[in-house]
Amino acid sequence: PSSAWMLPYDSFWKDDEVLVSGPLGNYTVKNYEQFFKDINFTDGWMMRQDTEKYLHDLTPPGIEVFCVHGVKVKTPASFHYSKKAWHDEQPDVTWGDGDGTVNMRSLLGCLRWSGNQKQPVHHKTFSGVDHMAILDNANVVQYMHDLLKSLNA
Repeated sequence: PSSAWMLPYDSFWKDDEVLVSGPLGNYTVKNYEQFFKDINFTDGWMMRQDTEKYLHDLTPPGIEVFCVHGVKVKTPASFHYSKKAWHDEQPDVTWGDGDGTVNMRSLLGCLRWSGNQKQPVHHKTFSGVDHMAILDNANVVQYMHDLLKSLNA
């Protein structure tokens, strides 16, 4: 089910940006239902629908926010399936910037709260730090330690 959370949302992507291309067509944020039908995984569409209500309107939380993430890690941006590879083999991948799992556009989503709430939104990035390794990175741990120490001073 977590994959359904990770799919791009129309609040961050344009309706005509192709995320997946294959022999049956191109797929954008506007035709996920067709994509899941075309790969014979309609449960994926149902999981996606279950998550939309939680992520579509990212209302500012009304508290001070510290947004921390990696950058400059090769991250999938779109997928291209050949007729032979559709949909059971690895696609060709177009790479972009991000943390290896989440692309930069989504990682910067927390900055949308700046100016939309009274409380500050702080943003700190760590170059080359992977999504799965961020909590074990010495620089990130030190940053968090220093941050917590300063907040408790």
